[in-house]
Amino acid sequence: MRASRAWWTSLAVAGMVALACGREPVANPESAASPTPIEGAADSVRRENPMTMKTIEQVQEEHTPTLMSLNGVVGTFIGVTADDRPCIKVMVVRRTRELEGSIPSQLEGYPVEIFESGEIRPLSKSQ
Repeated sequence: MRASRAWWTSLAVAGMVALACGREPVANPESAASPTPIEGAADSVRRENPMTMKTIEQVQEEHTPTLMSLNGVVGTFIGVTADDRPCIKVMVVRRTRELEGSIPSQLEGYPVEIFESGEIRPLSKSQ
């Protein structure tokens, strides 16, 4: 009976080793337990930016009122950086050192860039 038990134990261990060798290594076991659903471009941004679980649209919407309260800021929009990463652009009448010091370089993990747009006025009805 002992030989039989040792044989079954060896077979079980060999089976577990064979199963383990066929799997991909998991760097973070928690991430393997709950995969992130793919939801288009916003999800790819989240993968690039693990610091935030919010979309760039949500971050822009939440921070625009505070940015707009700064003297000289006339709007915000979503754009891309020179290296094609999504970013939040802050439109200003004129770029000043004061504004550069007041506008953060990142919001919740997304880059922020200053865009000098000049004053924004509505077009007259005749145009």
